[in-house]
Amino acid sequence: WVTPSALSDEARNLRAQRVALAAQPLNLALALEVAEGYARLGQSESDPRYYAYARSALSPWWENPDPPLSVLLLRAQILQAGHEFAAALADLDRVLAADPRNPQARLTRALLLQTRGDFENAGRACVGLFGVVSPLSLTTCAAGAGAMTGKAEKSASLLERAVRDPGAASVDERLWALTVLGEISAQAGRPAEAERAFQKALSLGWRSVYLLAAFSDFLLDQGRFAEAAEFLKDETRSDALLLRLAIAEQATGLPKAAEHRQILESRFGTLRLRGEKIHGREEARFALHVLADSKRALALARENWETQREPADVRIFLEAAAASKKIGAATPVLNWIRRSGFKDARIASVLKQFGGKHP
Repeated sequence: WVTPSALSDEARNLRAQRVALAAQPLNLALALEVAEGYARLGQSESDPRYYAYARSALSPWWENPDPPLSVLLLRAQILQAGHEFAAALADLDRVLAADPRNPQARLTRALLLQTRGDFENAGRACVGLFGVVSPLSLTTCAAGAGAMTGKAEKSASLLERAVRDPGAASVDERLWALTVLGEISAQAGRPAEAERAFQKALSLGWRSVYLLAAFSDFLLDQGRFAEAAEFLKDETRSDALLLRLAIAEQATGLPKAAEHRQILESRFGTLRLRGEKIHGREEARFALHVLADSKRALALARENWETQREPADVRIFLEAAAASKKIGAATPVLNWIRRSGFKDARIASVLKQFGGKHP
């Protein structure tokens, strides 16, 4: 991993830059440097506080209807992280109107469309990355979109070939590709291939909460709760990782489970008081799998479905509806599955509770 000390060094350097920025808040170059640094930390740590610092650095331009293009792009990424998807898309469209081949804007837009469940447009956006991003990033994007429309096995095979010959792709591009490959392989019901991809991603040595969460989910799905608890034992800072640790601890009867359950309840409560809904899926999962409160889980999953429609969002909605014995509540998700052709080996058993086979 990137060590905690390295993360501390980066955060320390950014704090020093924030002090300098406070003395010259209209220094655009410095503001962008600070904002970009905190956005990177926010992404790697899945910590909303870092995005708040990034937003603060851009405060002189944040409400500007016509900010510099660099601010517009970074604002879109920060808005996306806060699940303000419509506003983020509007900013990205403005960036692309001025700079049609901007690689970051094109890729961010494609991935945002995937998150919202607009896979037809997401697939087209991924194809539009040809010649703009690396072949590996293009394939990763296309595989992610394809896996959501009934092509998980084909997408996994395509991406598997791509990661064997990544070309000049950067380490973070390879980490992303391998993580997506692990997720798609698990979705396709290929656990051996999934674990191999995750282990290769972990061996790159770059810290990514996204990767840690994806591999932890794989271990939990395989019933390897003790391994998951050991893997995550020091990961209590991130809400997403603490949630998975609490689930593993509860399943294995570890004494820390109760303490971690209380911490998560407090953290989710604090986010709610702030009006932040960025962890709706995780909170729904916490309610169902830690608190065994299916009614609360279903309400949260339904609310989360309004903005996010990724495999994990499908799954928690169906699981919460099944646990609540409110089969009709899942109608929007079941209809979406039929329309999209989505298939996922991990939800085959829960789908049977709705009286039908996997589409």
